[in-house]
Amino acid sequence: ATAAIALAIQHLNTGNGTIVPEIATEMDKGCNLKFSLELEDTKLQESHGTDRVIQATDRAANAPDKILPCAVLGAGRSAVSMPTALITSLRGYPQMSFSTSPDLDNSVQYPLYGRTIPADDGTAVPVVLYFRNVLKAKHFCILNVNDAYGSAFALGIRVAAKKYAPNMEIQSTDLRVGATASEIEEAVQFLKSTQYTFFFGILFPTSVLYDVMTEAHRQGIAGTGVHNWILSDSSGSDLISQTFPRDSPLGLSFRGTGLIGASGGLPELSPQLQALTRELQLVKQSEADMMYLESIFPKYDGQSYNVNQESFLTSAGTFGPFMYDSAVALGLAACQTWQETQTVDGEAHFQAMLERSPFSGTTGLLRFDSVTGTRDPTSATFTYLNHVEDTDLSTNTNVQYKQVLSNIFQQGEWSALQDNVYNDGTTTIPADLPAVPFVEKNHLNSSLRAVGLVLCGVAVFMALACATWTCVKSETRVIKASQPLFLLTVCAGVIIFVSAIVPLSIDEGVATVDGCDAACISAPWLLCVGFSTIFAALFAKTRLINKIFNDPSLQRIRVTPIDMALPLLVLQGGNVIVLGAWTVVAPLEWTVDVEETDIFDRPTEVLGGCSSDKVLPFLIPIVLLNAGVMVYAIYQAYAARRVSTEYSEPEFIFKAMLSIMLVCFIGVPVLILAQDNPDAFFFVFSCILFVSSTGVLLLIFLPKMLHLNERKAKSSSSSISDSVHSTSSPDLSTRPETIAEATEHTEHDEKVGLAVLTTKSQEELIEENKYLRRRMIRLTAAASYKSGTANHVPAVLEKRNQVVTIPEESAIAAHNHKRVPPGQSADSKVGGTETIPAHARNPPRLSSSGGNTPVYQPSLESTADTHKVEFDSNEDEEAAMAASNDGTIFEEEGED
Repeated sequence: ATAAIALAIQHLNTGNGTIVPEIATEMDKGCNLKFSLELEDTKLQESHGTDRVIQATDRAANAPDKILPCAVLGAGRSAVSMPTALITSLRGYPQMSFSTSPDLDNSVQYPLYGRTIPADDGTAVPVVLYFRNVLKAKHFCILNVNDAYGSAFALGIRVAAKKYAPNMEIQSTDLRVGATASEIEEAVQFLKSTQYTFFFGILFPTSVLYDVMTEAHRQGIAGTGVHNWILSDSSGSDLISQTFPRDSPLGLSFRGTGLIGASGGLPELSPQLQALTRELQLVKQSEADMMYLESIFPKYDGQSYNVNQESFLTSAGTFGPFMYDSAVALGLAACQTWQETQTVDGEAHFQAMLERSPFSGTTGLLRFDSVTGTRDPTSATFTYLNHVEDTDLSTNTNVQYKQVLSNIFQQGEWSALQDNVYNDGTTTIPADLPAVPFVEKNHLNSSLRAVGLVLCGVAVFMALACATWTCVKSETRVIKASQPLFLLTVCAGVIIFVSAIVPLSIDEGVATVDGCDAACISAPWLLCVGFSTIFAALFAKTRLINKIFNDPSLQRIRVTPIDMALPLLVLQGGNVIVLGAWTVVAPLEWTVDVEETDIFDRPTEVLGGCSSDKVLPFLIPIVLLNAGVMVYAIYQAYAARRVSTEYSEPEFIFKAMLSIMLVCFIGVPVLILAQDNPDAFFFVFSCILFVSSTGVLLLIFLPKMLHLNERKAKSSSSSISDSVHSTSSPDLSTRPETIAEATEHTEHDEKVGLAVLTTKSQEELIEENKYLRRRMIRLTAAASYKSGTANHVPAVLEKRNQVVTIPEESAIAAHNHKRVPPGQSADSKVGGTETIPAHARNPPRLSSSGGNTPVYQPSLESTADTHKVEFDSNEDEEAAMAASNDGTIFEEEGED
């Protein structure tokens, strides 16, 4: 730095613009000033530096033979620069140095202080940007010596972080000057407690740096391959040319460390710096110049600095370019002030220097702050020097490190010149925090996923089997009466509905985020479309049954496919409109929510799921629409509960609807409680869909399958009896004798519908059946009595399913009589006869094409000359015996 200042003064005196062209320009204007140089050593002590400044500025009284200074350059240490700058400002002398304490920016206390190097808070900006942009770190810890420089630098880093990296977490601790071993141990323990892996050290002198790094290695936060240290420029080149045992604490700890500091620039990037280096090398070659330098250097114990060292003036050094620019800036400003006022006033001199900026110097484009006199940090150059092993000087037992320039900061940005080597010996940027041991992602258990998919497969298989069975048996009466379209619609709805298990089983454990998004969108479509398809079919069937039966005309009504499809189309249309708008406006997307974090706010447990910003505006209409249809469908099924058909279809439809409602009533609250547990949520949801779907299939299809199997078994085990012929009862001879026989006759008849039997309750039907059974027995017995063949009754009476043998002519005669109900005489009957209700004799029918089918007929199996009457109870047997022995009052009826 001293040689650079001396070279600057020589260039000012000679007008040499080789490095700074403005020198030649200014000297050509007629600057008559000549500059000289005096050197004083502050010994890094405030008191010693203050004494030297006071002596130099008091020369008018104490040393009239010496010239008064026009400006002061130095000191290097901020703690010395502050008291000396206070004196120079009071006495009217500008002062420039490479001290970096932000306290020197106080323009009230130090109005004439300036510097060509940024302050520490300015230097802190490149430090923060290096951690943010190069290391991608959000956490690091500072350890600094708590003198003016160290404390101000640490504070500057925190201030810069708030501006340039507000999300960065920085912790810091300090060491007092001359800290003891226990204080160092305590400070390192604090660093360890942060769990950070990056540390920034503002440590000096070298002995303190070594003690800290040794203790850090002992506590496991240095030399581990995980933790990395970066040092400020206060460490200088202390590590260079130092040899450490290879596996020693210092040998391991310093591997891969770095040093960030202001720089005069790179010779290969700065022509001015290249020129400064050449000029210094020429100085070394000049014997006169070397003698001059040796004469001005301070002498210690009679010995001056050895200027003949091999390394002397081989480069501009770290601070040489800054001091060259400082001397040039003060010299040019002094010339300008002299030319304007023919004097060099301290305040005018300093103000002229600020006004002349920016100008191009060896450290780049200099720009001073007009208030503080400190260089704008964006106009300075900073470097990152990586400490890597010098393979040429290292041995198997010892290691020596060299500084490699890997990054440079210019114009506010860091640029990489080559890859950094870190403490683990690689160029991979390490993490700023220790790795999270385990992150619970709450993915769906693979076994439960398999169970859900198996349930889905079983339900789909059952639906396909039912649909296949429907198509194969489409010509049978039971399928025609139930309408194939209705049955196939139920199967399709079940397949769509239960298929929602598939997208519900998808998460990031088995698919990408895009796949999860697609699953989120498809799930509500499958659920709503499938649900509405099932309920639309059930609703349409029960609604038509109620409509037909409540028709007062009891006319046969044709049911077309449009009648079945219309409710489905209306309901599906409403669902499609709402779902389509939802998909377009605010589709469900896969999002991951953080459930738990560690002390660094890093997720340790996350939960993925489908979400949207606008769910309620679409979910509410869908729920109201489908829930409304479900309630209305259940109401229709309840209203049709008393309608008795051949296959009891309204009853089973009502049970199917009720089963879905009960499953939802129980399952949905459980589903809400389990929504934070993916395994439980998926299992409960899958069970709800499976039970609902299979329940509908079983209640709709199983009774029909059992009916066909039962009829097939009866047909194969019984023979067909001859019909009873009677001239007095032609209707009897033309009717099929049983319902099964009637069904056989219409098995392949296209005009087959569902016969509605009655709307009476089961209790009423039982009582009516008993009454009609007694009536038939008494009529048969009475006919035998009147014809004089009572001696034939009964031929055979068994304890259960007894058979009464009656002559054929007596049975025919009995057909034309009616028994007077108990408590009435023959003359008290209305119209001379007792009439069975019309719907019991000839009931209406729910038919797709029309046609009447007998729905009730006593089982009379004809033989050659007798009829067999089967009894289902002892009560019937006793009634027959009483009628045959005692006689009964009968009334002739012309048509019965």
